[in-house]
Amino acid sequence: SSDKKYDVAIILDTASIERINNPNNIIENIPRKIVIDHHGSNTYYGDVNFVDSRPACCEIVYNLANEMNIEIDEKIGVALCSGLLTDTGGLSHPDVKSSTYEVAADLSKIVNIPSIHKKVLGTITKGQFELNKIGVQNLEFYKDGQITFTYITEEDLVNLNLEKSDADIIANIGRN
Repeated sequence: SSDKKYDVAIILDTASIERINNPNNIIENIPRKIVIDHHGSNTYYGDVNFVDSRPACCEIVYNLANEMNIEIDEKIGVALCSGLLTDTGGLSHPDVKSSTYEVAADLSKIVNIPSIHKKVLGTITKGQFELNKIGVQNLEFYKDGQITFTYITEEDLVNLNLEKSDADIIANIGRN
């Protein structure tokens, strides 16, 4: 457990407390939790919960920042744009709304969206590439190809010296 004491935790884009990367059990020791999320499956585990069905959690954060008159500089813009792109598959998911494109348009005045897209969605490490290959090799098809299933093992992550977060690379193999 951490020696640091915190009064408030602001938890973003996480539908349940079990999904939080919390290796030192820090979250349990923080007395007040504010949850900002866009998942319909949110369990409302915070003391304050702001859950709105948007395609990207960063769209909510962007709107909150504007309501609070927080200046969105380049550093904040890069973070918001990165989240907007990753949550929406590069603005390609079917739930993307016109308001999402409006946020992207506003951010494009501050940051270079194609450059951010390349960094967050168009570039992977060699280890992630190798993990993706394993995911493709393990791909199984069901219901005449309508359902796909793949997996990797913890041993795969260890052998490739990767973190669990690197496993996100296999999420779209079946969909693609």
